[in-house]
Amino acid sequence: MTIQLLNFGTPNKNKVCVGDVAFFFSYSTIVAFHSPATGLVCSENVWSNTTGKFLNEIEPDKKKRVGSDEFEKKLRIAIYTGITKKNLEVLALSDNREIKGHATGLLKALEKSSFEIKK
Repeated sequence: MTIQLLNFGTPNKNKVCVGDVAFFFSYSTIVAFHSPATGLVCSENVWSNTTGKFLNEIEPDKKKRVGSDEFEKKLRIAIYTGITKKNLEVLALSDNREIKGHATGLLKALEKSSFEIKK
């Protein structure tokens, strides 16, 4: 499994790829993701102007962005179908502070979901 952390020039714009699933982070919040199961899913901007600019880079068409309920539902599908809990737990132990933080955030998102993730 390939794991990558890509920075888009500023500390608040990052992309974490775990296998075939890509998560776009604004600061420590997942604002968009792409998986084979869901395609690109981009949240409506409910944060700051800075996050809004990043969302415009990811998905310029605001009509294609989704509300928080649909975003969370599709995020659970992307995580459930693309990443195992064990992979995330290993990433959460990383020496890289950013990868560790993002993996921890994904684990917290899973705790809020009603899905049981594969071991």
